[in-house]
Amino acid sequence: SAESLAATAESLAATAESVAGSAESLAATAESARKAQSAANAKGAGHTHSGMTPMQQRIALYLKSKMGNNSQSAILTAFVTGSKESIGKSTKETFRSSGAAHLLALSGLHVGILFMILNRITALFSLTLAARRMRVLVVVGCTAAFLAITGFIPSLARAIIMAAICSIAKVWGYRIARAE
Repeated sequence: SAESLAATAESLAATAESVAGSAESLAATAESARKAQSAANAKGAGHTHSGMTPMQQRIALYLKSKMGNNSQSAILTAFVTGSKESIGKSTKETFRSSGAAHLLALSGLHVGILFMILNRITALFSLTLAARRMRVLVVVGCTAAFLAITGFIPSLARAIIMAAICSIAKVWGYRIARAE
């Protein structure tokens, strides 16, 4: 009926406002964290002599302990933490000469790959609408954790905010127009 459609439209409008507010809040949090990180970098707080945060160092040490101290663990450390310090000059030169050096710089591409992997893994748990909504929150939460681990890189923050908005809007029933 017309009344139920109007109620649904109002509910969707409220949800859209909530999503927009959440996105603004996430962007503000990322910006304040970036500023705090910059201030900490200036003071040297939270970083060791290597320039990596303690969390990034723990991840790097874990990867080295499981994979050994080689170029593969250094590349994986760069992808996971955003720190390219452990990659040797010869490996960097190989990436540069092959035209793939941009892959070492974390960007929206990496966020898209992470979102795709997490969505595929959690797809098994999306039988009901409530489960799909929880799935989106889990995926967004995991990517937000990735953002924190990498030190709130602005390009990653933008990509995660956009992916979160699209994912939340889709599961809450909004249509996302595709560019033609």
